[in-house]
Amino acid sequence: MKKHLSLFFALFFAGLASAQVRETTASMSAGTYPALELEVAISDKKIIMDEWARFIKDYKAKVSSGKRTDEVFADNAVIKTISGNNTIDVYALPSVGASRAYLTVWFDLGGAYISSNSHAREYSEAQKLLMAFSARLNQAALEIELKNEETKLKGLERESMNFTKDNEKLQKENESMEKSILEMQKKIEQNKVTIQANQSSQTNKQNEVNSQKTKITELQTKAKKM
Repeated sequence: MKKHLSLFFALFFAGLASAQVRETTASMSAGTYPALELEVAISDKKIIMDEWARFIKDYKAKVSSGKRTDEVFADNAVIKTISGNNTIDVYALPSVGASRAYLTVWFDLGGAYISSNSHAREYSEAQKLLMAFSARLNQAALEIELKNEETKLKGLERESMNFTKDNEKLQKENESMEKSILEMQKKIEQNKVTIQANQSSQTNKQNEVNSQKTKITELQTKAKKM
């Protein structure tokens, strides 16, 4: 567990250090407008979208996703650090490349989209918001990784247990076979003694047979002379 926690914090702070937000102009469902682009360490669009949806819901937004697009729309979000008690609409769209992944976010203040030139303070707060999301996303990714590794560990433990059971079974079979071998060796020794005794008895019996044959031959000879 300590090893897992060390890995967790190491990757967590590494993710924070590598998180970058830059200003851009990009297209989404409502048109082409100024936006903020967050570089993320996760290349799974579904995870990015799901985590962003959960994140932006904390700001009382009504969140929906397009059926034919990866865009996540947050309607009437209340982000006080950006617009006080006024609601804003937030659009977010993940994009995954061969080596990098991004989340592009548009903040609609109501007819105007946040940009560093026109809304310096709001832009700064939007950056902080995306950095906070980056931290949550990194945490979610680590939790998923930890869960996967724990699942892998359980599988390895099951395999190890199977080997243990197999070894125990083989050990019992060996013990049974060794016992059988000892019994067979004992039986062989007993048979050897019996064979020797039988051979002696057979020799004695053969002598008796030969003696009896001799008697019969002698009697037959006497009978012929009479």
